[in-house]
Amino acid sequence: ERARSAMQMLATRLGVSPHRASHALIHTADATMARALRRVSVERGIDPRAATLVAFGGGGPLHACGLAEQLGMTRILVPPFAGVLSAVGLALAPERRDGLASFLVQCESLGANTVEKAVVELTTALRGNDGDTLKARGWARARYVGQGYELEVPLAAGDDGAGIARKFAAVHAQRLGFVLERGVECVSLRVSLAGERWPVRFARVARDGELANDVDDGRAMNRTIAGPFTVRLPDATMHIKAGWTARALGMGGWMVEGAG
Repeated sequence: ERARSAMQMLATRLGVSPHRASHALIHTADATMARALRRVSVERGIDPRAATLVAFGGGGPLHACGLAEQLGMTRILVPPFAGVLSAVGLALAPERRDGLASFLVQCESLGANTVEKAVVELTTALRGNDGDTLKARGWARARYVGQGYELEVPLAAGDDGAGIARKFAAVHAQRLGFVLERGVECVSLRVSLAGERWPVRFARVARDGELANDVDDGRAMNRTIAGPFTVRLPDATMHIKAGWTARALGMGGWMVEGAG
């Protein structure tokens, strides 16, 4: 009732119905989020129409169909625990420590012993007194001399400057499509220490598909719902627009598909 009252006040000022004002708010929010999605897809040369949109967070499943339509996408995955997915991920994630150290040197003059010594020093500092069980991985951040950005290349035992330069050229060609006849320099080293996932146990909860009978008219009992329809999930709200169909997954969560 408070939401209706607030929308009525806004609609009166705009001279439109509360229904139209409400939809305008949702479309504005969808357009803002769609611009952000384009920046991480279209503007990076990735066609979002070939991808699946993963909708999480308390409001993610509510806006997912609107976002997908603006980007021409036809598949949406609403994962189990969608509303608290970030918290679940944090609980399940293994311990991890990352360290970065300046390491500005020309690759042509860089020996394997120098690389190994720098990596060992950074690793030792990260381990401290309680990190003996964590597994270490290292990367070098490198660039062409005079270049304004770096690319990370993985380090392996015995790598010297020439090896780093070769790896950098391969990554540069893969990501940017070209290489330069120019020297390569290291800028920094990064080491990551990671452990095993935490022993987390979840209390037994019904899957989203089992909770679908919480909707008003029971259509979700068939585990497939045609829009327009809104489903109350345990920790989020999922809206299925007209032209879209939601199918409950055995693992929990939903696959939402549109005609495109």
